[in-house]
This record gives sequence, structure tokens and C-alpha cells, in this order.
Amino acid sequence: MIAMLSDLHEHGRTSRFLRTMKGTPIRELKARARSGVKGGSRVYLFITEHDEAAIVNCEVKDGKAPDPEKLKVVLRVVAAYKRGVPVLAAGA
Repeated sequence: MIAMLSDLHEHGRTSRFLRTMKGTPIRELKARARSGVKGGSRVYLFITEHDEAAIVNCEVKDGKAPDPEKLKVVLRVVAAYKRGVPVLAAGA
């Protein structure tokens, strides 16, 4: 996760780990190399109107599908942000 977050910090939207979850405002950081392995580390985030990454949740999982409860949390945070609830910056 640290390597993926570091890459996101260095490369922003061009991070090699950043993917959009189709049909949602959710982005995820996950390794692209699969080699038949399922699961692994994932970091869930969204991009703010100021083009900043708002990190919301993460997981290390065995299966293929993300935890639906973790995704629901991200969607609730996105909805709150759109209603004007500020996103806390690192160190705030």
C-alpha cells in the first residue's frame, strides 16, 4: 500500500496503480500485475474538485471482489463532500 500511495503522490492521475471503478466516483489503487493471483491490497479514494486524492478506505483481501461495506463508506464520504463537508488534509 505504501508503494502505491507513494506512486500516487509522485505521479497523480497518471499513477500506474490508479483505476476508476466503472459507474462510480470511486478510484482504487491496486497492483496491475495479476499472474493468476487473486486478492491483495487495495486503497479506495476519490478525486476532489481541487484535483486532490481523498483517501477513504483500504483493505487486504483474499478474494476477487472488493468489500461492499468499504465501498459504501467511500460513497457516503463522497456524498458528504459534495454537500460541503470538508475533506481533512494530511496532518490536519
